[in-house]
Amino acid sequence: MSEMKKPEAEILLDKQLELASKAKKSNIITAAIFLVLIFAVSVAFWIVPDNEYSGEEKRSLKQLPEISFERFVSDLKQDCKEIFMTYDEKQALKDQREDFADEIAEYYADQFPARNAMRAIKGYTEMLLCKGESNGIIITNGMLINPDTITGTAKDEDGNVRDRNEEDAIKNITKNIGYINYLSKMLGTSGVEVYTALAGRTVDVNRDILPSLYPSDVNDAFWNAYTEGASKAGINTVDILSPLRNHVNDGEYVYYKTDHHWTTLGAYYAYCEIINSLGEEPLPIDSFTKEIASEDFLGTVYAKSGIAPSGADTITFFRFENDEQFTTTIPVGEEVTEYKGFYNKKYLEDADKYSAFLGHDNFTFGGNNPLTLITKDGDENREKLVLIKDSFAHSLAPFLAYHYDLIILDMRYYIPDGNINKTVMQYASEENVSKVLILYNMETFMNDEYLMRIIG
Repeated sequence: MSEMKKPEAEILLDKQLELASKAKKSNIITAAIFLVLIFAVSVAFWIVPDNEYSGEEKRSLKQLPEISFERFVSDLKQDCKEIFMTYDEKQALKDQREDFADEIAEYYADQFPARNAMRAIKGYTEMLLCKGESNGIIITNGMLINPDTITGTAKDEDGNVRDRNEEDAIKNITKNIGYINYLSKMLGTSGVEVYTALAGRTVDVNRDILPSLYPSDVNDAFWNAYTEGASKAGINTVDILSPLRNHVNDGEYVYYKTDHHWTTLGAYYAYCEIINSLGEEPLPIDSFTKEIASEDFLGTVYAKSGIAPSGADTITFFRFENDEQFTTTIPVGEEVTEYKGFYNKKYLEDADKYSAFLGHDNFTFGGNNPLTLITKDGDENREKLVLIKDSFAHSLAPFLAYHYDLIILDMRYYIPDGNINKTVMQYASEENVSKVLILYNMETFMNDEYLMRIIG
């Protein structure tokens, strides 16, 4: 008698039992790997020392919060009181304190082992998924572009604090134009001319390669507020946005790929526009010897995105003949840095390589010094120019120094008091100053709350 054929249901059950046995082994292996990883990461947290600062992200990292019996009791009392609070009182309390759990979560996020590698994996995975951005940074044509440059907070009429918006930025532009107009009128009586030049952000000069859905008219609103306000006030303005945008469209390397600053070539093109407006003749580009200072510069936009799709940037010094016959002096409190020329090369070994331009010896300050003085050795009768600036001026200053001794003020950190720290008007009247140049990046100009100090 021939063997009876098994029913299909029994055959299917046998296959399921066979697959279940194989799946069980696979699940055990997966669970084991997962547990090993958790154990390894946990051990790494205790073995790997905490970092205080991330050079890649250019920020301080969260440290382990204080854990004490006193804090436990204090938090417990606060929690007990919260039970009897109204909703509004609870919200107010939440705004005032940083929960211990939130501090711990932030600490683990900042001190996670191999954090930079994890950030890079996340960023490149998003690129492979064709997201076109990483952590809010647009990735296009090998460029990293930060489209959201409105920073800081504002207070509503009812006292609520909120993030600043486009309207706040435009109001700030208008307000800063007012300060410049006031300074221009005050100095105009003594024959000192005031000029303003605003550098475009990366998102401004690269507008032709932005994604088609990006609302570029938002950026136009900022520039319209500036140009219309300055024109109405009669302020001398130098257009450096249009020429640099043209150079970008020609494929020239005028803005860094991983940083928000212009390259030294971009600074040179801006110098040509500015110095022509000031009535001087710019040095031709072939007058400079180009010295490659670094080929592994990863800047501020890389710090936010965690990736560099086109690799690191190159920092180049444009050296002109006898440029070491100039002295750069940077007094910050009792710490005074002085060197020949314009470059502090110790920064080239640090993550903050851009601060090689006019950098203070103390790495805490970098290149954002309250006051920087540049003079030509042996020539005490040169005209002086007051340069009121943000960090875009750092790579531009060596070009301007060929024509003028420079008094460089960063109003974010320089507080004029009329005594130790002279006001802009005191410098103009006492230091043979012939011109004042206000050079800001649009991002700084629309967010800065300290430009009012120029009239102090």
